[in-house]
Amino acid sequence: MKVDIYQVIAKLKSLTSVTEIKDGWKVVCPFHDDHNPSMKVWLNGGWYCMGCQKGGSLALLDEMLGGALPNYPSTPSSSRQRSSGKWQELGTQTAEYIYRDESGSPLFKVCRYTPKSFRQMRWTGSGWKWGLRGVRRVLYNLHLIAKYPTAKVVMCEGEKDADLLTKHGILATTTPMGAGKWRAEYGESLRGRTVILIPDNDEVGVLHMTSIVTYLNKNKIADARVVRIPNQYKDVSEWGEVEKIKDLMKGAER
Repeated sequence: MKVDIYQVIAKLKSLTSVTEIKDGWKVVCPFHDDHNPSMKVWLNGGWYCMGCQKGGSLALLDEMLGGALPNYPSTPSSSRQRSSGKWQELGTQTAEYIYRDESGSPLFKVCRYTPKSFRQMRWTGSGWKWGLRGVRRVLYNLHLIAKYPTAKVVMCEGEKDADLLTKHGILATTTPMGAGKWRAEYGESLRGRTVILIPDNDEVGVLHMTSIVTYLNKNKIADARVVRIPNQYKDVSEWGEVEKIKDLMKGAER
């Protein structure tokens, strides 16, 4: 069935910013956290986003906007594939992590795939849509942080690690979208707390957590400190010794 380009543009306009240009439309891409019109839709029906490097036929775009494709095309594996219109599909979804507001209502979720990759979706009130445009960003498990206002909080890298610790009675969180994505507004969720930060055993992770500790302490938001897991393990989940992690936390108490 032929897809009406103007119906597709109407769908885009209901989701994001669309500007008409001479040969088509410039669009703030709804499939990634876009702040500029990185996507272009041509009058002939083709489309491409310079930001997330997705593109293809008008029919594909219509399916993606309608939510008919559970695994939308990922970044092409080579420029040759991109130019020929062939796309590498996302792999099998292995987990999803829902970020909620203080009351427990969903805001967005992170979907994990194998081979390892991550994609984000926002809650519209009636369903999930790709991308995070216009969505409030919060710490993972914010609803639990709000529920226990005086509890010590452990910040690790990644939702998988946070879930492992939470399962064993530790109030754990992480920042969305990985290392280096700290936002000042996250600090308000931690105000007045003791915060223990556990980085992954890599340079990026250590710098990420160290910068957060500096921010929290310098601005007198929280009593924050870093603890390190043994060097032979890459992260909390790989180590997996929750009781020993609890001992590390006790050792960090002042």
